[in-house]
Amino acid sequence: MVIQDLEDEVWKPVIDYEGFYEVSSLGRVKSLEKVLTVSSDRTGGHKKSQSACVMKPFLNKKGYLTVVLSRLGVKKTKPVHRLVLEAFLGKDTRQVNHIDGVKTNNKVSNLEWATAKENSLHATRVLGKKRGKDAPKAKLTETDVRLIVMLLNAGYSQREVAKVFNVTIHGAIYRIQHGYSWAWLTGYGERSDKDEASC
Repeated sequence: MVIQDLEDEVWKPVIDYEGFYEVSSLGRVKSLEKVLTVSSDRTGGHKKSQSACVMKPFLNKKGYLTVVLSRLGVKKTKPVHRLVLEAFLGKDTRQVNHIDGVKTNNKVSNLEWATAKENSLHATRVLGKKRGKDAPKAKLTETDVRLIVMLLNAGYSQREVAKVFNVTIHGAIYRIQHGYSWAWLTGYGERSDKDEASC
């Protein structure tokens, strides 16, 4: 099967999946032609050719396009935006930022590496998203968050702090301490988050 390139589309190998998959500058992922060994009790096994094809991504729970890649019998779900940036700019431990805020726009020209703090600031300053106590699901105030940081820095455990503020450890305290939320206030967020990128 011949895959028709779109205008100005450039293909590069998917990092760690060279020879199996390629990703394009426009955010498409293709599986390369491969020969599979199909086992059978009757024939003992035979070779079968599988044509190259553009993969159909699916939306994950957070609204990002993902694909399932397989190599040596191991399947992994990967976000398309990370595949694109790694192929065109090299691997990085930072988050992927969607410059226009559209989570499904995975063109290389719309993606950039960003720390959690940079990503959070971009979402509020450039895209106008609400943050802190103004966010739709906010349970904490700025004063609460400052106290949480102070208690954590004083050596209190995440569990102890979560109990004081009646929030979950992983849903609030961990995210604050690692810069995934409230980074603009706490100064945390230079740590990367490979699995959880926001736009």
